[in-house]
Amino acid sequence: MALELHIKSSFALKYNDKFLGLDSVVKGNGEVHELLKPCGEQLANEEVTKFEFVASSGPDNGLVHIKCCHNNKYLRSLSPSMPWITPAEDKPEEDRSKWACTLFHPRFVDANTLELIHVESGGHVRPFSTSNNAYDSGLFAVPQSPDHRQTHTFTTIFDFALHDPWTIRVDKFHLDDPRVRVDISTNPISVGQGHAENEDTWPKAMTVTTVLHDQYSDKASDRKTWKLIDKEHWSNLDVRTTLNSPVPFLSTAGKIEVPEKEGFLGPYKLGTTMETTCGINTRTTIEVVVPPKTRVTATVKARIASFDVPFSYWFEEMFPGPGEMHLPEAEGGMFTRVYLYGFIYETEFSKI
Repeated sequence: MALELHIKSSFALKYNDKFLGLDSVVKGNGEVHELLKPCGEQLANEEVTKFEFVASSGPDNGLVHIKCCHNNKYLRSLSPSMPWITPAEDKPEEDRSKWACTLFHPRFVDANTLELIHVESGGHVRPFSTSNNAYDSGLFAVPQSPDHRQTHTFTTIFDFALHDPWTIRVDKFHLDDPRVRVDISTNPISVGQGHAENEDTWPKAMTVTTVLHDQYSDKASDRKTWKLIDKEHWSNLDVRTTLNSPVPFLSTAGKIEVPEKEGFLGPYKLGTTMETTCGINTRTTIEVVVPPKTRVTATVKARIASFDVPFSYWFEEMFPGPGEMHLPEAEGGMFTRVYLYGFIYETEFSKI
């Protein structure tokens, strides 16, 4: 198991800083063709410019169908002799021998840039200039190899605002890794105190409330840090994510334990270190039998503990099916925790 990040499938495409959208072409016989063209610098109409990847049901990794959200049709060639790309197919067509095949192969140049290969023709998809004004700049499956000026690449703009944040799920800590470190202070220190007095002439069971000293009662009393060691492939992505992770702890024997359930869920920004702090109960109570005419002082003691434990993770890119288009596996991450550990209570009696 690993840390997984699931990317939503809805997206928009930009070519030379202009979003792709639908443009209707009316032929002389009244027939209407809808072509995809660079249409503007703003997402003026999300339905026109939004698409979805639909994973192929075949055995080939990375092949997809592209669905236009405006008319709910799949991209294909305009006709057997016209390789302009149009959203005109009612359902996915995976037979590569048919001119209406809807399979595409997206190849990611980096995390934000891709090129599209039209599987049936083998052409690289890009806007194509033509003397026919109606078809000028329409998406076209260019049959030759792409040049090196990157005129065939598109910028992907994922539809983050319409979906829940991506989930980064940490579920593997490497407890046997040589980088594991555990440091527990040798001697307990006083972290809190409480008092009670028995003014009667007989012994009495009393409840003593202890209060943590100010320096231990703030949020720094339990600090947890997830440092994700990631790559440039995704650290520059401006997306909302949440980190979902168990919170390791030290057992009474001083060994790192990992609970089965997640213990932390919170927002996380890719490429940063996640740090969270929380306080502990500032007041605790203990039951003590206090002799007559006696004052009891209850002292709370604890050790300062810190530990590091590595974890591994990877990002599941783009597509809903298993195995498609994975980004390279990350090196991993390091979880660090510093907190008060091993509470004990000591009592001292004095006559009043």
